Amino acid sequence: RDPAVQRMVEVIRGADAAFINLEGAVLRFSDFTGWPAAEHGGYWQVSPPEVAEDLKAIGFDLFNTANNHTADWGADGLRMTNETLDRLGLVHAGSGMNLGEASRPGYLDRFEGRGALIGLATTFSPSSRAGAARGEVMGRPGLNALRVVRTTEADSATYGMLLALAPRVQGQVPTASGAPLRIFGVSVSLGQETRLIERVNTDDEERILREIRNASEMANQVIGTSHSHEPGNQFETPPPWLREFMKKCI
Repeated sequence: RDPAVQRMVEVIRGADAAFINLEGAVLRFSDFTGWPAAEHGGYWQVSPPEVAEDLKAIGFDLFNTANNHTADWGADGLRMTNETLDRLGLVHAGSGMNLGEASRPGYLDRFEGRGALIGLATTFSPSSRAGAARGEVMGRPGLNALRVVRTTEADSATYGMLLALAPRVQGQVPTASGAPLRIFGVSVSLGQETRLIERVNTDDEERILREIRNASEMANQVIGTSHSHEPGNQFETPPPWLREFMKKCI
C-alpha cells in the first residue's frame, strides 16, 4: 500500500514489456535436494517462489537469469529457478542445463508483436559458466558467459623489478629472455608500457552475436542485457571492451 511502490508498479505495468535481472536462486528449501555451491557471487542469494509470483504481479515479463548469483545453489538451484519461472509462464533467458539452452533467446508474444530477450553476464564465478554437449558427454548447466581475456604488459624497468621479485614470492621466472613471467597469479609480458589489455573471448562473442542475429529474424524487438560489474561496482562508465562489444550487438 506504499504510495511510492504503487507509482513504481504503475510505470512497470504501463510498459509494453518490462524486463528485470533476477539475481539469485528461486526455490523452497523443503523441496531442494542439492547443495550450496563452493563459489558464490558474494553470498548465497536465494528467495522463495513467492518472490517470482510477486514480480509477475508487479508487471515484469522478461527475466535475465545470467549474473554472478546464477549458480549460488548449484545446478539443482539453477534448474529449480528456471522451472519456477516456466510454471508461472514467465519468459527468461541467460541460463540453462547446457550452453545451447543458456544462450538462446526467450520470446514474449503479444498482440503488438514479438519481443526477444538475450541474457548474458561478464561477471560470474568460473564454475557457473555453461558448457556445450560434446559427443556422448552431456552439457554443463550454467549461464551464458562472455569471458574477458586479460593480459598484462610491463615496461622494461617494471618488468626487471618483477623479475627480481618473482623468486622471493614463488613466482615463475621465464627461461627465455623477455618471455612472460608469472607472479601473484598473473602472467606479465615485456612491453613498451605498463598496462592491462582486456578483450572479449572470440568464441563467446561469435556465439552471442549469432543468437542476436537469429533473434532479430524472429522478433520485432530484441533486448540484449549483460550483467557486468566491470571495471568495478562503483563505476558508472563501462569499460572500452564492453562498449565495443555492445556496438557490435547493435
